[in-house]
Amino acid sequence: MNRELEKRVGLCLFFCRLAVFAVFTAWTYNKLVRPEHGVGILSNHYLVGGVSEALVFGFGIFEMAVCIAFVLGFYKRFTRAFFLFISVLSVLTPRVLNGYLKVLVEQPYPMILLFTGFCMLACSFALYYMRDYDTRFSLARADREKWADEK
Repeated sequence: MNRELEKRVGLCLFFCRLAVFAVFTAWTYNKLVRPEHGVGILSNHYLVGGVSEALVFGFGIFEMAVCIAFVLGFYKRFTRAFFLFISVLSVLTPRVLNGYLKVLVEQPYPMILLFTGFCMLACSFALYYMRDYDTRFSLARADREKWADEK
């Protein structure tokens, strides 16, 4: 890939990284401030019962650390795989799949917000698949060294 194209791709991936970070930070903040809501989401959307608020809060702390590492460009393979996995789960939950069925079959009140999950999934996939080109504004040493080579 030539240098100019690599710069452009890197900038696009940076904006995708910011967008994914914004969404996941909001979801994470909700787990920390309203863990009872997270328990409800697990039981209603994912059909996982018996999870405590303390566990949701603990996962929120872990997820916040992953969000920070993600936006700063650290541990690319892990952080991007984590958000890709969560994005896949978000698009394929039983309740969301039922929502797609309603949109396609019943359509009395289409739940169009369900389809925004595909944008998150696409960005998460692009960030994982092209992680070696996601170097813009990253604090990882290898990425900083790449910037130094450009000057």
